[in-house]
Amino acid sequence: MYVLALLVMAPLAVHELTIKNSLAVLLMVQAWGRPYSDFALWWLFQAWTLSVELCFYLLFPFLVTAARRLPTPALPGVLAVDIALLVIGGSPKIHPDITPDDTSEFPAWILQWPMPLARSIEFALGVLLCTIVQRTVNLEKTVHARWASAAIMAVLLCVVALLSSTSYSHIVASATVLIGLLIALLHVSDTPVGRLMGSRWLYVLGSASYALYLMANPVHDYLLLWLPEMLGRLIALPATIIVSVLIWRYYENPARRLITRFCVPVSRFAPSPSPSPTAPAA
Repeated sequence: MYVLALLVMAPLAVHELTIKNSLAVLLMVQAWGRPYSDFALWWLFQAWTLSVELCFYLLFPFLVTAARRLPTPALPGVLAVDIALLVIGGSPKIHPDITPDDTSEFPAWILQWPMPLARSIEFALGVLLCTIVQRTVNLEKTVHARWASAAIMAVLLCVVALLSSTSYSHIVASATVLIGLLIALLHVSDTPVGRLMGSRWLYVLGSASYALYLMANPVHDYLLLWLPEMLGRLIALPATIIVSVLIWRYYENPARRLITRFCVPVSRFAPSPSPSPTAPAA
């Protein structure tokens, strides 16, 4: 999907490509520096976030191992420290397009970190929340639907209120923490909101969201080449959704199956056989 988006965008970005930035984008390391640099934005603007995500994938084995080794009583304390760093640092607003005027929003220390490490505070939040849920909640939905629905709606309203009131970094960071809580609540309860989000049409849109994210700029830019500006902007979103669903259905899914077939042994993911009813308990 990443390669496809780069190929589609290449004719529009060829004038700004050099060997140095092209290699950085192809290797997905273009955003591994500190903020306030547009180097990460060359070729495909939103690809910088995938560069950051690549760092998350590399950090994941170490983060999840560390989280699993924490004693349960220590987990809330570690989570509180992570949330404090996230809110004080305003890490969800760290991006390569920060200008000197924006830097007053952030403490000096967070701006000295490479972007992947600054944004990994959010990733650690997800790892810690998942670890807490796994240890304290059965796999079955255990939270009463009525209370869970009320809590989910309250958190949703708080997120909307925070994000619609300001874009200040610490407020956005607070909303990010609440979104993590929202995901945990949806996981441990069976509510109408959860069932709606699990509906087939939202599943399709969610599955195509990666393609939607990557193709938003290319579709928009090509439409503005061919159509009047107002008309191009008007149809950009529905056109991008249609293109993304088609790409997910006929390109991304087949490519994933092909990669899985050749690179991942199926037996690794096969469920363990159920023990015989007469077999002794381990």
